[in-house]
Amino acid sequence: MGTFHAVWARVVYRLTARYRGGHRVHSPYLFHFLNFVLFEERPYYIYGKMNAVCRRLSRSRECIKGVHGGTVRVARLVRADSAALRLNELLHRICVYIHARSVVEVGTGAGVCAAYMAAADSRSTIRTLESDRALADYALKLHKELKFNNITVYSGCMNRQLEQMLAEAGSVDMFHIVLDRGMTAGVMTAVYEACRGSAHRGSVMVIDGIHVSRQTELLWKRVVADSAVSLCVDIYRRGIVWFNPDLPHRCYTVAY
Repeated sequence: MGTFHAVWARVVYRLTARYRGGHRVHSPYLFHFLNFVLFEERPYYIYGKMNAVCRRLSRSRECIKGVHGGTVRVARLVRADSAALRLNELLHRICVYIHARSVVEVGTGAGVCAAYMAAADSRSTIRTLESDRALADYALKLHKELKFNNITVYSGCMNRQLEQMLAEAGSVDMFHIVLDRGMTAGVMTAVYEACRGSAHRGSVMVIDGIHVSRQTELLWKRVVADSAVSLCVDIYRRGIVWFNPDLPHRCYTVAY
């Protein structure tokens, strides 16, 4: 059922996506964001280093033991195809664009996305939460190897650790929330509501996996309808959300 939904959601996205390059977008802010952040083609200096790391990990035979009670290969967690690298680079560009100094991530995985965001500004603080201890330990090892000293990895009970992480972060500039089919609707909603409470008018929230299942899609619809949310952009694999009341309350489905 989950696979069928993802395929159907992809078809719907293909049929409804518009606004590539900012065409027919009346908001000056969004027009600038689409052209100089979302569709920016000039390479940032950090891409070479970080993309090389992803490609190396995607060929690794290393396994992480204890992930959800089993074992998983690092290569399975880290994709290095052009689509995956493009999404990683986008996180980096958004952090640069909004001058993110306080970043909160829920769903660390192998730690790659946190590294891309940390590379945007060495003065920033990235707090990332992974409920699975084995994955959190691997991410911590990767960040140390890459010499990113501005990342703190949290693990353990999702609700308790997220509450602590947000309390320490205070006002947050950038959120990255990774949804998956294993999350219940209640957990997804609780994560969104908790993060929403730490947002300010300049905050940006990036939500991964908004169409991977019926539950994640329902959460995305709830986010779009939220009165605290102003502007939303749906690029299928991710939803990008702003909380600035000066921006138009509208959701754009952008062909990306």
